[in-house]
Amino acid sequence: MNKKLLYGLAIIGLAILLIQNINKANQVVGSNNEPINEVTIRGKKAKTDEAKKALTLIEKNLEAANNEDMNTYLETVVSSAAKDTTKELQPFFDEYDVENTLISFEVKKASDTEMTIETQQRTINKGKKKYRNHIATVLHTLTKEDGEWKIKQSNMTNSEFITE
Repeated sequence: MNKKLLYGLAIIGLAILLIQNINKANQVVGSNNEPINEVTIRGKKAKTDEAKKALTLIEKNLEAANNEDMNTYLETVVSSAAKDTTKELQPFFDEYDVENTLISFEVKKASDTEMTIETQQRTINKGKKKYRNHIATVLHTLTKEDGEWKIKQSNMTNSEFITE
């Protein structure tokens, strides 16, 4: 009888821990139907005007992707990447309809000409074609081109699949 009681309490305890963790995760990313609170800049150089410009750039990039606006998207990347970006991204725009939302933005390194940013971005499938919803951690390398920040490289460092 005591073993059954202990097992029951252990299962209840695990269930409570699981529910608490799920609630914490929902507070961080919000539900898929709710907008996420405004993103704040974190990191060592968080309060600089340059960090604010970098945040604006990433937001413009994601908005252009959401609108499948190739011209605006290309304005956010270095000019040397325009041809390859178009070649890779246009088929994606043609095939999928997704919505990207910026969750977090952290300046990892910054100099006058280069900045490394880590973001979390939620991507939700809005189309009929099968595509897995996820939250990605992305490391962006920004560089100055004609005095403006541009995305030089973006690498996904982690991806967690989520349900809608």
